[in-house]
Amino acid sequence: MEIARRKVCTTITPLVAGLLLACAVPSIGCGGGSGGVRGSGGKSGNGGDGASGGSSASGGATASGGTTASGGTIASGGTTASGGTTASGGTTASGGTTASGRTTASGGTATPGGRTGSGGAGGVGGSAGGGSSGTLDGGGAAGGRGGTMGGGGTAATGGTGNSGGTTGSGGGTGAGGSTTPTVDCTDTSTTTKSFTKQYEDGVLEVTGSTKTYYTMTNWWYKFGGQTVTLDGLSMKLGNTQNASVPASDGNPMGFPSIFIGTYQNKATVDSNLPKKVSDIKSVPTIFTTNSSSLDTSNLNATYDVWFTATSAPLSSLRASNPGAGGAYLMVWLFKPEQRRPRGGVPQSAGDNKPNHTAHVVSGVPGTWDVWIDNTDPLCISYVSTEPIDGLAYDLNNFIQDSVANQYGITTSMYLSIIFAGFEVWSGGDGLECKQFCAQVN
Repeated sequence: MEIARRKVCTTITPLVAGLLLACAVPSIGCGGGSGGVRGSGGKSGNGGDGASGGSSASGGATASGGTTASGGTIASGGTTASGGTTASGGTTASGGTTASGRTTASGGTATPGGRTGSGGAGGVGGSAGGGSSGTLDGGGAAGGRGGTMGGGGTAATGGTGNSGGTTGSGGGTGAGGSTTPTVDCTDTSTTTKSFTKQYEDGVLEVTGSTKTYYTMTNWWYKFGGQTVTLDGLSMKLGNTQNASVPASDGNPMGFPSIFIGTYQNKATVDSNLPKKVSDIKSVPTIFTTNSSSLDTSNLNATYDVWFTATSAPLSSLRASNPGAGGAYLMVWLFKPEQRRPRGGVPQSAGDNKPNHTAHVVSGVPGTWDVWIDNTDPLCISYVSTEPIDGLAYDLNNFIQDSVANQYGITTSMYLSIIFAGFEVWSGGDGLECKQFCAQVN
């Protein structure tokens, strides 16, 4: 069944002169050349709360040596800790003041082991502390990386008793971005589907739950044999025949996606949507892709989030956009070279620029260019300034940022649908959504 189209929220940057506004053509999202009903290109990006190295990697009290490796009698200078300059007990290596994680081994300024992997008293070499503590257990330069890297980890190992080791290490989790941090959204599915037609869709049942997601191909603008394969809540595209639209065309071929909420006559179960913005507590979500392994110059990976003016679900077959008084909020993981979001600030050279550049969103790592189009329904696109492959974070951070900065989302609107998918103008063979999950609280 053909899906109704909606306005496109993306424009293109042609290789020749001039700009073609994709918003003039029916499509679905508000981001890139958003496709069909939900094809909006979005602004997905950013490593979310969970990806930040920061406090999650901090060794904190756990890594502090405490009494275990405290210098004191054991690591105290004298004969054992061979005073001298290297590991002198006295002031330098003594578990006393210096090695106690204050000045020398300090988690202080020089070696932010402090909370992370601070040698603290435990950072003193303990029995091994003698002369070698400078290298092994310096608690200082070697062990104090927790601040930026998140890892007291192995480097901060303080002898045997204080090894920041596994406990205090930021390790992979706190590595600040590339890994998927813990987010309170654990939906999985064993449903499999293989789509080879222009318009195909289906339900994805969540394992051990009554909750469902919905998926659709939605090649609303051009279909040239592209395929979509679903394995649970992951989705892979095929375009071996290299179907594409002309470089001067603003519309993507479509917007294959997975979503929760009600779109036309497709309604998911237990989505907790629509939800009034003022009542939203959190929206933990995960969207990871393999985008960086492909040529992303003419495609994007994006969230396309719809807001409506009322609490009525968009159940009509003719509901191809959020409606008057509604809005799109896009989150682009990266900006394709040849495309850009709708709106922005006109420039004398003819190409628009973001309304706000390198904007910081509280609780979300990285910086974001913000593009705003006040056409009703309005479109707000957050575009990661650095390409990223995925996000694991609280989507409510973007929603509340838009409210606080008066970009257009208001507390009286209703969060209605959350899509995650790809807008593809060309390429995309092998493009994969490795995981999608969204929970509205």
